[in-house]
Amino acid sequence: MRIFNSPCWTRCLQISRMALVESVMLASFQLLAHAQGKERSVEHPTFYRTIQIDGLSIFYREAGPKDAPTLLLLHGLPSSSRMFEPLFARLSDRYHLVAPDYPGFGHSDWPDPKKFAYTFDHYATIMNHFTEALGLSRYTLYMQDYGGPVGFRMALAHPDRIEALIVQDAVAHNEGLGANWKPRRAFWADRAANENALRTNLLSLPTTRIRHVGSDPNVERYDPDLWTDEFAFLNQPGQADIQSDLFYDYRTNVDAYPKWQAWMRERQPRLLVLWGKYDLSFELSEVRTLVPREDPLLPSATGLFGGAGWAERETHEMFGVVFDGHPGLTPLLLPEEFEGHPLRKDFPLAARAAQEWPGAREPGEREASERSRRRLVPPGVPEGWPPP
Repeated sequence: MRIFNSPCWTRCLQISRMALVESVMLASFQLLAHAQGKERSVEHPTFYRTIQIDGLSIFYREAGPKDAPTLLLLHGLPSSSRMFEPLFARLSDRYHLVAPDYPGFGHSDWPDPKKFAYTFDHYATIMNHFTEALGLSRYTLYMQDYGGPVGFRMALAHPDRIEALIVQDAVAHNEGLGANWKPRRAFWADRAANENALRTNLLSLPTTRIRHVGSDPNVERYDPDLWTDEFAFLNQPGQADIQSDLFYDYRTNVDAYPKWQAWMRERQPRLLVLWGKYDLSFELSEVRTLVPREDPLLPSATGLFGGAGWAERETHEMFGVVFDGHPGLTPLLLPEEFEGHPLRKDFPLAARAAQEWPGAREPGEREASERSRRRLVPPGVPEGWPPP
């Protein structure tokens, strides 16, 4: 009894009651936030629709307010608009999202390859007619894999419709096609002799899995339903012929790369490039930028990403690259009076040359030795440096 009546116990009881009240309030706020999240998703639900385009039923997903900026999302191989579902959940409150399935993919019609040309030119024509039927006069193109060759053809045909480009693992340079494209190039050169090898290389279960996992060592992060569902899709009647025809036409994309590159140089569209770190289909060199040594000039990315300012200052300071549009390429790490760009290969290694190079004298040899030795110079230091 004395314990329950003691001041110490009374204070403990009061603290417990306060903790209980706080816990109830926290739980209430969490439930409210969860409910608001549900209301937000219901406010902009995803609609699953079909529309007749050029005599075909084209399936598409659509979400978001129609007066918001439009994103037209073009999928890759062998996926469908389903791949964009996570983006729909995250972006539908700010953007009008439209993602169609190409003919022969997903829930769109799969016409007989003997009666329908499965080519990227044909796909681009159908997708342009699709946007016209939906009244999409201005949009940002989100292009993944096969979406690249479809989207670039659409952009060249109607450049006035393009607000910006978002490129995810899609190439526009021959250098982006890696070593695993060797059997695919052989297929383009001689289809009849390499058809079976191509189907194994492109449509098998191991290859389907690799398209998702790549070289990522953390395979436990990937839902195996991703590749087993796609493999089941690829084994539907007629799919092997459809995908083989379409991939044979992929050779026309390589021939079109120079035209796409010229269009981007001329138009300078706003561009965001996303790349899978473990992607094995395309080379990382596709997203690297080469600048001339004599005039290293690039547009600044600070307008899209404020954090790029620091990286661009450092790159300018160390390599001499000028970023057009940067608010101020002032020194970041080096003193203002420093001349040159120390990480360029042609920069004289003055600091190393000013110090005696190890090995200039034999161990124990005195500095004022009477013997005359040829002065050793560190690698990379120009002849005669430092000046007398």
